[in-house]
Amino acid sequence: PIKQNILKWLVILVSIFVVVWGIAIPYFKIRLFPSITKIIEMMERRNAFELKKNVSILYQNCYHLKEEDKRKEYRNDIIKKMQELDEEKENDRNEIVKYFEELVKERFNEIDAIILKQAKYTFFLTTISQNGKFDFITSFCGNMRMIYNIVVATGFRPTKWQLVYLYVCVIVASFLAYIVEH
Repeated sequence: PIKQNILKWLVILVSIFVVVWGIAIPYFKIRLFPSITKIIEMMERRNAFELKKNVSILYQNCYHLKEEDKRKEYRNDIIKKMQELDEEKENDRNEIVKYFEELVKERFNEIDAIILKQAKYTFFLTTISQNGKFDFITSFCGNMRMIYNIVVATGFRPTKWQLVYLYVCVIVASFLAYIVEH
C-alpha cells in the first residue's frame, strides 16, 4: 500500500510537471509576443509608409537568430535599409514592400525547418516505441513545444482562436497516436 501511494503521487507529480512544462509555461510565454495579424494586414494593404513605420516590429522580434551579435547586426541592417528608402518615391515604395516580404519569408522558412525537425523527432520516437501512452505523451509535449518554438522563431503569435485551434489539433493528433497503437 505504501509503495502504491508513493507511485500514485509520483505519477501525479510527473503529470503536473508535464502539463506545466508542456502547456502552461509555453502558453503564457506565447501570450507575451505581438500578434501576427498586424503584419498580415499591413502586407495585404501593401502600404509602404505603414510598413516602414512599423518595421521595428520585425527587428525587435528577431528571435529566429540565436546569437545576440547576429540579432544586433540584423536590426542594424533593417534600420539602415529603411533609412535609405523614401516611402514618397514609387520605386522605393515597391522596394520597401519587397524587402518586408523577404523578411517575412525568411521567418516562414524557419517555421518550415522547425516543423520538419519536430516531425522527424516525433516519427522516430513513435516508431521505436511500443507503448501508445508513451506515444501520446511524446507527441503531445513535442508538438506543444513546437508551437512555442515557432512563435519564438518568428517573433509573433497567432490570434487567441488560432492558438486554441492549434492546441486542439495537437491534442487530436496525439490522441490518434495513442489510438493507432491499439
